[in-house]
Amino acid sequence: MKSFGIDGDTMDLVPREVPEPTLKPDAVLVKMRAVALNRGEFVAGYGLHAPGSVKTAGYEGAGEIIAVGVNVKGLSIGDRVFGRADAAFAEIASMQAGEVNRIPASFDWQTAAGAGITYITAYDSLIVEGLCVPGDWALIPAASSGVGVAAIQICRALGFKSFGTTGSVAKLGRLKSIGMDAGVPSRAPTFASQVRDATGGRGAKVSVNNVGGTVVTESLRSLCYRGTLVIVGYVDRMVMPEMDLLAVHINRLRIIGVSQKLRSPAERAETTQGFREVVLPHMVSGAIRPVVDRVFDFKELPAAKRFMETDGHIGKIVAVL
Repeated sequence: MKSFGIDGDTMDLVPREVPEPTLKPDAVLVKMRAVALNRGEFVAGYGLHAPGSVKTAGYEGAGEIIAVGVNVKGLSIGDRVFGRADAAFAEIASMQAGEVNRIPASFDWQTAAGAGITYITAYDSLIVEGLCVPGDWALIPAASSGVGVAAIQICRALGFKSFGTTGSVAKLGRLKSIGMDAGVPSRAPTFASQVRDATGGRGAKVSVNNVGGTVVTESLRSLCYRGTLVIVGYVDRMVMPEMDLLAVHINRLRIIGVSQKLRSPAERAETTQGFREVVLPHMVSGAIRPVVDRVFDFKELPAAKRFMETDGHIGKIVAVL
């Protein structure tokens, strides 16, 4: 079948023919109709990709179930589903049953493809680890990213407030139209005073850091007493930053990483179930609809990746099969 892999040396997407995946007892096979790109998959180094190798590519998408494992209950051939997938950039992909979500009736394939990982990550960051409750503020550096937009929309739906940073005035306006409460049109790590002003001096309950080390210290200075800095990614490739330990110490701050790399299927399924209970109903009702910036044809996935790397988008970039 047709698929794309990631070249471990260049981080380019390369087309290749591969066998169809084998059906596992606790999984389903899905005929992919649309797949979504995630920036973190293309960060070289840090043990993510072995040099000189071509690895499978793609973390998520949407499609129709074509086969069901013997241990799977409640899912059937023909069901329209979305979620995390193994080697999603292919005509057929495997999904663990615990991470499969039914597509809301109002979603087309490309919208559903962008409804999975970023929203589950934002839910995990804001609620499971960030402990946000209505009225709390969330700081979202790089708010135009997939995780950033998802976090803004979840904040609005659940009664949290959001403060974001982004690279332009135009993007800031678009993000406010999506639901962001306040923000600054700058990527510079100099936003702590603006966060304090927006929150009435209290600070943010959580910072969803999808950028990396360059914003760690300013994020810590932006947090309220007993706030949490959640490390989601490091697209800036800075993984050993300077840190304001005084802010951590005085304010009893927490720092935690949200990563899927070492999690078991059971752990991922538990978080996905929480997403289904807390966030998915707002997608079904129409209160949250994933923002898809641009749609490419599947064969144009390399061009989609290049577009993603220009940082010109807001929300998700999707390819349809």
